[in-house]
Amino acid sequence: MKREQVKEILACLGDERRVFRYFRDRYCFDLLEFEMDRQGCESMKVAELKTSPMNRHLKKPVVAQALKYCANGMV
Repeated sequence: MKREQVKEILACLGDERRVFRYFRDRYCFDLLEFEMDRQGCESMKVAELKTSPMNRHLKKPVVAQALKYCANGMV
């Protein structure tokens, strides 16, 4: 990326500090959020997710750990 492109992007972002918290396999949660937005729902049953293409992401340790705390099997 060229220096002027970086300056242009930074100008678009403004002076505010942006914090992006990253951890291993975070993309799984981002994909889950994207899928729920795509379907227009605020919550989904874990059973529905297990039968969807998202199933392979549910097997990631960080996601499996988070799903343990979902009440009534809803995400």
